[in-house]
Amino acid sequence: MQLLPTPSSQDDSPAPPLWRLALAWWFLCSPVLWMWPSGRTLLDTVVSAAVLAPVFLWRRAGQAAAWLLVLIGAVYLGYFLAVRSAPDEYFWFTLFGSHAQEAVEYAASWRWRDALWLLAWLAPAAAVAWWLARRARPVRRKAWRRVLALLGLVWVAWGVVSAFKGDSVEATLRKINRVYPVAMFESYARQQVASHQIFAVPRVAAPAAPARADLIVLVIGESASAHRWSLLGYGGHDTNAALRPLQADVQALPVLANGNNTALALPVLLSGQGLEHLPPQGLPTYLDWARAAGFRVATFSNQSTSGTAETFFHAAYRQRSDWYVNLPDGEYDGALTPLLQQALAEARASSQPLLVTVHTYGSHPRTGKRYPPERAHWDDVYDNSIAYSSELLAQWIGLLQAEGQGRRAVLLYLSDHGLNLLDCGGNYTHGSARSAYEVPLLAWSNAAFRAAQPAWAAQLARHAQPAPDGLPRLDNRVFAATVADLLGYGSATGYPSLGAPQDAPEPLLGGQPYRARAQADACDVRAQGGPPH
Repeated sequence: MQLLPTPSSQDDSPAPPLWRLALAWWFLCSPVLWMWPSGRTLLDTVVSAAVLAPVFLWRRAGQAAAWLLVLIGAVYLGYFLAVRSAPDEYFWFTLFGSHAQEAVEYAASWRWRDALWLLAWLAPAAAVAWWLARRARPVRRKAWRRVLALLGLVWVAWGVVSAFKGDSVEATLRKINRVYPVAMFESYARQQVASHQIFAVPRVAAPAAPARADLIVLVIGESASAHRWSLLGYGGHDTNAALRPLQADVQALPVLANGNNTALALPVLLSGQGLEHLPPQGLPTYLDWARAAGFRVATFSNQSTSGTAETFFHAAYRQRSDWYVNLPDGEYDGALTPLLQQALAEARASSQPLLVTVHTYGSHPRTGKRYPPERAHWDDVYDNSIAYSSELLAQWIGLLQAEGQGRRAVLLYLSDHGLNLLDCGGNYTHGSARSAYEVPLLAWSNAAFRAAQPAWAAQLARHAQPAPDGLPRLDNRVFAATVADLLGYGSATGYPSLGAPQDAPEPLLGGQPYRARAQADACDVRAQGGPPH
């Protein structure tokens, strides 16, 4: 195969050997091999490099494709290092739902080990792209041009056949997502479909049974790990000191999060299921159940809405709440307290039951910015953030206690996900350690509720008993299941609530028993995973 310079070429040096060009091109298609080394991914990268080779029919196309693959590879590896996944629809939800300050804080929390690992691919990839831009020539030999043209026609035919069959863009790409980097574009197509469906609000029937509580406060935490809750056995600082005077009325237990980022976890907390298969009529959430049960629904959030698009939970809060307030960027979670006080005061003046969601910013990286300077008790910023959240929880429980014994009150707290701790990478950041998946759940109820629901309270105490190995026995579907039960919907989500006599199935992560993953590698419970196809 002879590669000849074009008339416009400024480089008159001989064309490089074909094997060198092929190896350089393959390297740009290799990120999935770096992510999940195996014979299968090696084959995938070789096939991908071959079927993408028609770009070399035109020199400028090859140059542009090389630099584009450098950018895509950086995204693949960067996201993988954070969450042990290829870019999926939750990557796009996170990207479009975040603002510049969040991106800067996230980058600042990256571990040096991960940054160096990314650089180990990115630096050679950039050099390869530069070399290809200078040395690669468009194919001139007729036989090889025919081969590449035939491959190009295969792509065109694939698109035409898919369009003739009426396949969606997502369905078309899904069938060839083993070709790198098609999976990234497929995930974007999924996100675009889901981004329209998240605005659909379903009709929900009234519950068959009366609600168990009159005042329900649901606190959603951010980036808090069960491994740093002193109530759950953490032997360092007493991060839950503010809650200890309430221990007689509180149950705390570790729970397995379904994901290690907010976009992945929040739909499960709100509805008991993820966004993988959104029904066209909309995904029902506990906000919908509460309104159908006659509750006033108030939602107060300290999660930024400054991104370019709404996430599922932001849209649900806005559309499905009777009263919704999202705090300006930069506020501490303590600014949520006056809103909760006002909601309780208004409920006190009426006979309508109340459900309040308080969505905090918790311990989101960088954790040192999540609490007022005067609340820095120790030199560990993460422990300080957990302690600040505990102080707020104790304060909010105190507000519910002051409502009197005539109303049955419940407060539930659950963090969306945790973080990697210092012993798994040297920094507090998103990751795939046990501490990133094991999150704290706290349940409090007043005397009026416990007197009215003694069997329910007894089951809660049973579920809160620690497992002998210290691992979670429940996953985060229990949050929505418990809210549904409190609202009178029983086992509507299909998962046992905290008040149910049934035991939950063994927690799974990525379709595999979590216990085995946690015991194999505490710093990477996703290590046994692979590329989804």
